[in-house]
Amino acid sequence: SVRAAYAGDPNYGQASGYTSVTVTGTDFFLGVASSFTVPSGQAATVYVFVEGQTGYNGTISFTQASLAGLPPETTATFNNPTITGAGTALLYIGTTARSAATKKAVASARFWRTVSGSLFLASILLLVFPVFGRHRRNLFAIPMLALVLLASACGGGGGNGGGSGGGNPGTLPGTYPITITAISGAGSNAITHTATFNLIVQ
Repeated sequence: SVRAAYAGDPNYGQASGYTSVTVTGTDFFLGVASSFTVPSGQAATVYVFVEGQTGYNGTISFTQASLAGLPPETTATFNNPTITGAGTALLYIGTTARSAATKKAVASARFWRTVSGSLFLASILLLVFPVFGRHRRNLFAIPMLALVLLASACGGGGGNGGGSGGGNPGTLPGTYPITITAISGAGSNAITHTATFNLIVQ
């Protein structure tokens, strides 16, 4: 609506009034808030608004392909992704928390890899050495060799356990500009609008 006001003069008194103006067309408006803040490991809810002119009744379908600029280790899902005319789509952006393999898990994995390798080597040696006649004493050497290898595995596993290794950096903190593209129609009649917001990961 439009308001008109007149302050008045010696001949005419003060007056004001309103009138409605109707704008017709087949275009639409795409809107979103300027920024959203989310701690790493949690999700942000983004409201995407679509408003059309009087003659607009097109359909917009939002998918992950409608988004540009998402950081690594994030997911994006639209609830109510299809809008005809005017409406609101909900965009859920999930982030990933940082995770790291514990020193105990890393040491245990290295220990058992070394143990399995040592036992495999001992088995090969047991098959290779003759076990009869004057070489019978090798029967006693093989278990001793296996024990030595096992002891070295224990020492190696404990010594290497201090490494970090493994883990997932998650969604890194920062400010990420994300652009949403909405397309209504197809071909030469397609209407495209974009809206950009900042995703702030803490």
